[in-house]
Amino acid sequence: MKRRGNPLMTPGRRTFLSHVDVILFALDARIPGTSIRVAKKYLHPRKFVYVLTRIDLADPAATRDWIAAFESQGKPAFAVQANTGEGMKKLVPFLKGERERVNRSRPPGTLERPLKLMVFGLPNVGKSSIINRLSGRVRAPTGEKPGLTRGIHWIRCGEEFLLLDTPGVLEPGAVKGDTLMALAATGAIPETRYDPVEVALWLIERVSPVTGRAEAGQDAPDLSPNPALLVLEQFGRQTGQVKKGGEVDLTRASQLYLARFRKGEFGPITLELPGDGIL
Repeated sequence: MKRRGNPLMTPGRRTFLSHVDVILFALDARIPGTSIRVAKKYLHPRKFVYVLTRIDLADPAATRDWIAAFESQGKPAFAVQANTGEGMKKLVPFLKGERERVNRSRPPGTLERPLKLMVFGLPNVGKSSIINRLSGRVRAPTGEKPGLTRGIHWIRCGEEFLLLDTPGVLEPGAVKGDTLMALAATGAIPETRYDPVEVALWLIERVSPVTGRAEAGQDAPDLSPNPALLVLEQFGRQTGQVKKGGEVDLTRASQLYLARFRKGEFGPITLELPGDGIL
């Protein structure tokens, strides 16, 4: 079954979701709070299974804290690196148990059926990798650019699971502030939707040992340089992002800084921790 667009962004989404047994809510482990805040509004209350993805790029201790926070509220949660299979040995048995639960309540005389799963979340969060891992083969496109999944379709995984793949749910024009910065930093929105210099400076303030501005008198203007900008300029010089005349090309330096962050070259980093009231 294929449809154009994403039914989760239409008034008829409740009817559409009535055909799904369990929702695998994929959250980028670097920004779980933002992932929930932006995407959860499209769903009416039902049983979520939270799946933290991209765990190789996130701080392992912070990921454990997020899992513990979900579980403390009775919400099933798993940490998964789908492209390597890490974490799937815990998720798959749980889903098989859910299939058994669903079939125990089936009408008498009817055959057992697969568990109907929907994989849901922001663009570029790893939904397709989860589907490919559950199905045991490459069924859905994967890559670093958001928006590779264009429509919705069911994918059968043997006799146990029937998976619904959906495009990432996001309205870029509806997000701003720190939410926009977090989405841009992690690659959830297209490059045309943000200023790379602004995002890089925002990210540097969170991941680099940037010192505060020099203290000044209470009424004196703060004329000290932006410490995040100094870090970005230093990074640009070290990586050769320099224009003729020796000036750092801030746009190119920012794009490279963001690319390296997304690949984990600065080490595993989590930008949000539980406890901010999002759960």
